Amino acid sequence: MNSKIGDIKYFAEIEWAQRAAEYVHSRVNSVLQNFGSCSIMLTGGRSAKKLYGHWRTLPVSSWEARVQFYFTDERCVPETDEESNYYLASRALLSRWSAFRFEVNKMYAGGSIMDSVARYDALLPDSVDIVILGLGDDGHVASLFPGNEIETDRKAVYAKAPYAPFDRISVAPAVITNAKNIFVLAPGESKGLVVQWLHSEDIRARDMPSKLAFGATWFVDTPFLSNV
Repeated sequence: MNSKIGDIKYFAEIEWAQRAAEYVHSRVNSVLQNFGSCSIMLTGGRSAKKLYGHWRTLPVSSWEARVQFYFTDERCVPETDEESNYYLASRALLSRWSAFRFEVNKMYAGGSIMDSVARYDALLPDSVDIVILGLGDDGHVASLFPGNEIETDRKAVYAKAPYAPFDRISVAPAVITNAKNIFVLAPGESKGLVVQWLHSEDIRARDMPSKLAFGATWFVDTPFLSNV
């Protein structure tokens, strides 16, 4: 259903992850059919883990050598740490597709955080085809938290989280606003309330970074949003 924040897709809780995965998968196939290649930006968090658990079962052999994976943000921890978004995506999704050749661009692999920021800033395309965002209960997306001062002339930035792990690397707002397709994962009542508030209130992106995703497709499972 179209709303002022974008297209809200309501799926019942029991089928949310499967339906959302199938929707994203179909969009990737469409991009590949029309343009021959597709850049996909993955995210972390519990909602993403649920999505990946179903997405990994879908066929991807036709994607080989045509898909490039990036990340919305990363916690600056070892890549084998369970807090790492790369670790989550690798275990929950990419390992199932390891037989196929995909380009996977890690955000952080140890060493200097600022060197990793500069490397990713140079690596990111000007416009990503598919961006998947988790939605925090405080309205944050990627590692862009309410009140953060973010450099707007870069594509990747250092970000300080209000809770551990504190040191993060995140895409900058322009990466989100310039994306061709944005999907926001917003299952559960607390995230549903954020979506409802975004729909009903005028607010600055600095105070509610999820406003950067206006125009996105929002995957929800909260019944009170089914008619928004």
